[in-house]
Amino acid sequence: MLRSSSLDVRTTLVPLLLAHGADATLRTAARAGVLQLALAPHGQRDARQDAQVVTTLLDAGADVNALSRGGNTPLTTLAALGNFPEEKLEPLYDVLLAAPGLDLTVVGAKRRTVLEAVRKRRQARPMLLARVEALAAETASSD
Repeated sequence: MLRSSSLDVRTTLVPLLLAHGADATLRTAARAGVLQLALAPHGQRDARQDAQVVTTLLDAGADVNALSRGGNTPLTTLAALGNFPEEKLEPLYDVLLAAPGLDLTVVGAKRRTVLEAVRKRRQARPMLLARVEALAAETASSD
């Protein structure tokens, strides 16, 4: 359902299913969390509506740092959306970068932290990189 190509299915059914007891912490056999599924490239994408779905999932306990078997977190999954213009993804950046508990030091694929993975993307995401670096600097100065 999170991979449905229909925006209406995602934005309508996710809150309904969660209200009826669906578990936002479940993982697939490949260890992908619900946020990775919601952010994976599929069908139509409206970042504002998708941001609402991601917010709903986070509020229901989805793990913002969930690491899939392939070594991707929700943020690195979002960074990999190469076929979507970066400007259209900003609402999703807003939600994930503001998520409580976001950890940019989680080590994933190729033994890279989330920050390093965003820096090394084949298709550059300069807006995301600038925001991730600013957040990393802010986090480092508060420690």
